[in-house]
Amino acid sequence: MAFSDEGNIGIGLALLGLGGAGAIMVAPEQLWIGWTMIAIATSGGAAHFTHHFCDNLRERKGFVLVLIGTSLIISGSILGLVGAFQMDSKGEPHNEGQTETGRLVSQAQFTKVAEVEAFFGGKDENDLRQLFDLPNILQKNINTQIIRVGFIKAGKESDFFYSNYTDNGSWIMWAKPGYFSTGPSGVQLNTGPKDVHHLVTTTKFQGSQRKLIEFSNSVLIPDSIKVEINGFNDAVNKDTELMMQILDEKLHEDEDYFLLNMAMGTKYYGVIVSAFAVRMIHLKPAADRVLSSIAASWKISR
Repeated sequence: MAFSDEGNIGIGLALLGLGGAGAIMVAPEQLWIGWTMIAIATSGGAAHFTHHFCDNLRERKGFVLVLIGTSLIISGSILGLVGAFQMDSKGEPHNEGQTETGRLVSQAQFTKVAEVEAFFGGKDENDLRQLFDLPNILQKNINTQIIRVGFIKAGKESDFFYSNYTDNGSWIMWAKPGYFSTGPSGVQLNTGPKDVHHLVTTTKFQGSQRKLIEFSNSVLIPDSIKVEINGFNDAVNKDTELMMQILDEKLHEDEDYFLLNMAMGTKYYGVIVSAFAVRMIHLKPAADRVLSSIAASWKISR
């Protein structure tokens, strides 16, 4: 069977287009090869269609030049569109192009924020108080003031040191207005035998406080979460200051609030503990704000 000239042209163009499509798959980094071949095949196909089905145009003078020009326009248009799409794709960020450092930072940030979530999450008000050992700290300071009262009654107040009754020598000082002065040796604390300006702490409290500081200083935790962590820390600090205020008030009222704090049947029993329970700042709302900021951060990052 003999092929006509038109048949040969059609077959050639078809093979050229097929070769271009193959080139795109074989050489994906050199897309211009395949697309050029496909553009030629497309324009040639248009010319072949016109030549075959438009007899009135085929006999006119200059038809070949018009046909060639039309083919070039079609080819140029296709190549131009392909080039524009390729430029757009290069300007878009690709996950595949993410650096190893970027992946490591993202994973480290996820792990750190998850640690914050675990620290605050799943805890009610009592759990949060226990996390910072607040009930134990209050009772520890009641007992410490009982010891201090004994030193004062024995005339040995100067031998009493708060650091001897705290875990790891750590304590908190209350900057009570009107009780500080500045002298040649620096800031001086003007305290009397009934004044309570110090709060001894426990290892558990110190560990939880270090965690808050670690979270606040971490470069991996978003600032929006840090703001709420600092807000929670402020609530804890206000509660420890409140402890000192209550201890100070009750020691000025009557030292029996300390000496008889465990004596059931007396008017002094549990008064200090009850006063703190009523007046303390609840920690749960502040913890919930931290968790909400984490949830918002996860939503944005996704």
